[in-house]
Amino acid sequence: MKVQVVAVIGAGTMGAGIAQICAQRGWRAKIFDTSEASLQNSLKSINSFWEKGILRGKTTREQSISWSKNLETYTDITKAVSNADIVIEAVPERLSAKQSVYDEIESNGSADLIITSSTSGILPSDLQSEMKHPERLIVAHPFN
Repeated sequence: MKVQVVAVIGAGTMGAGIAQICAQRGWRAKIFDTSEASLQNSLKSINSFWEKGILRGKTTREQSISWSKNLETYTDITKAVSNADIVIEAVPERLSAKQSVYDEIESNGSADLIITSSTSGILPSDLQSEMKHPERLIVAHPFN
């Protein structure tokens, strides 16, 4: 599987960090959140991280500009998951919220879309319990 487009669902601290790494990898990172303010805060956080890297001599302004072109924001989950190769869910640790997101992803994403969760405390079997295709869920909690 070749990854080119990643949808990150949730624009909080974890979601911003995940989107940042995806953008730096050269992938198109589509960040979804229901709040435009959260999306803008996410972009500010990512750009601040890159700016600190520039000041420390770890990255260049050109890299930052190039990476930022890989970031897109969405308040419409259908648009965020369309043509995504993989979805990384990073919503708050509430089972009902995560299950609602999975329902939206399964209803709007491709039939073979891989869904990952960044959960740190909910059992995979609980996350999968309401899914149409539980075999497509992977729990992968990155450390931010």
